[in-house]
Parts: sequence; structure tokens; C-alpha cells
Amino acid sequence: MVVLKDNTLPPLTWRLGRILEVMPNKDGVVRVVWVLTKGGPLIRPVVKLVLLPTDQLYAHWVQLIGCLMRIDLLLTPKTDFTSYLVIMLFTLLFHSCLFV
Repeated sequence: MVVLKDNTLPPLTWRLGRILEVMPNKDGVVRVVWVLTKGGPLIRPVVKLVLLPTDQLYAHWVQLIGCLMRIDLLLTPKTDFTSYLVIMLFTLLFHSCLFV
């Protein structure tokens, strides 16, 4: 689900939509999508869309936070701050690659 930004309207009146199809360019980057709204399908640039969180996205964040908490329990008080940051960043990058 997405919210369609409209500079002529206040944010609370922006329309909701569902992405039907992404249209990648020749370079593989998606800049335009088909969005289904109450008024029918539209082609919209992705910069004019706000992605709303889904249950699947929420589940991934819960799993990531749980993993970070387990790593935090493994670290000892003697662990230096740099090592702690490296472990946390690696975990964030690993999970973001898995769930994208």
C-alpha cells in the first residue's frame, strides 16, 4: 500500500493506492510504477509515493531487533565500542540484504 503525494492537497487528503506493476528503466532502476487507486489505475513516479508499512515488513523488523538483542547479550562489558559498532552494522547489513 502506498500514499500518493499531491502538492495541491493537504497530506491528510492524499489518496491510497496499491502498486500493480513496477517499470524498471534500461539501467534496472525503478522510477515509475502502475498504482491502483479508487479512481482507477495510474502511472506515478516513485518519488511521489509514500510506502506504507506492511505486516511482512513489521515481521522483519521484529526479527532484526530480536537478533540485535541476542548479539547484545553475547557481548561482554569488556567489549570495546568499535567492536560493538562493527557487529551491529554487520548485522543490520546482513538482515537488510536478506529481506529486501
